[in-house]
Amino acid sequence: MEEIKNMLKVMQEEIRQQKVDMQDMKEDIKNTINSNINEKFKCLETKNELLEQKLETQTIKINNLERIIRKKNLLIFGVSEDEKSYWDLEKRLLI
Repeated sequence: MEEIKNMLKVMQEEIRQQKVDMQDMKEDIKNTINSNINEKFKCLETKNELLEQKLETQTIKINNLERIIRKKNLLIFGVSEDEKSYWDLEKRLLI
């Protein structure tokens, strides 16, 4: 009878230890998953910041190009546009 009690105690201790081990494994898995997700989010955040910077620089470039194009769109009344290129028209106006 005493032997059976000892065996049961040993089994109970093993089961308790297994529960503790499973809890630890559960925490480790959860922490690993969270750290992986955090790394992926950090990567996405840096990519997003780079894209925002590129968008800003491209917006500035587009605005500059539009301003340059508008500078050349002057209307001068009384001058006919028989010239075939911008440079011919420029020469005619400057002469």
